[in-house]
Amino acid sequence: MYFLSCFPFPSVPSESDPIQPTLRETIEAYFAKHLETDLEDLQYRSYKTYEEGHGRIDERTYYLTRIPADFPLKKEWPWVKAIGYSLRVSQQGDGPQSCEVRYYIVSRYLSRKRFGEEVRGALGHRIDALNVGCDIP
Repeated sequence: MYFLSCFPFPSVPSESDPIQPTLRETIEAYFAKHLETDLEDLQYRSYKTYEEGHGRIDERTYYLTRIPADFPLKKEWPWVKAIGYSLRVSQQGDGPQSCEVRYYIVSRYLSRKRFGEEVRGALGHRIDALNVGCDIP
């Protein structure tokens, strides 16, 4: 048994729980730093899918990495063993591309396929998500 969660947290810390937005921001910054170098310095598992249907093409990429040794919130979140990132790029007909980014915390370092399946809900788990738009050139 393990836990997989995405971030439905507000971007402004609440008085009742100021840690959750900090966790999200920490994970966003961690992946942003590594994406600048095309993940060259990061050990990770990745999984890609490509789907066509209903006039839309979806390309999804999932990345999962172990919590880094120097992760600043390790003490507050001791059960978190891995963090994940997913990117979905969609094309609806001849319209513009859109993309969606989600960040995850996971209590186990799952296989790449299992992580992708869990994120997609293929195994029946409901996952709430923080959707972050991204620019497509």
